[in-house]
Amino acid sequence: MPCPHRFYPITGVSADDTPYITTLPGPWLYSALQLGGGFAYNHRSNQCQSSVEFNLDAVPDQPGFCAQIASASDNPGYNPDARPAPPLKKVFASKGSC
Repeated sequence: MPCPHRFYPITGVSADDTPYITTLPGPWLYSALQLGGGFAYNHRSNQCQSSVEFNLDAVPDQPGFCAQIASASDNPGYNPDARPAPPLKKVFASKGSC
């Protein structure tokens, strides 16, 4: 069964316009992006996943990698284009060595 919706990460818009923000620090970067609230089909796991599940599933199980996800409404004015990414408030999901 195909996923009911698709999501597309977007950058360069207000965090108030999207439901979630994720930080993606790794050994060589520390960035953030905004996630839509839809679903995507994960071909690796053959599952339809929410944007949150899909994002967390993509984080490597290696030291130094981490993803944190928070609601955009809990982080008003957050700038995902800032480098390094500012810390998120009220993180509700994470994976990796955060």
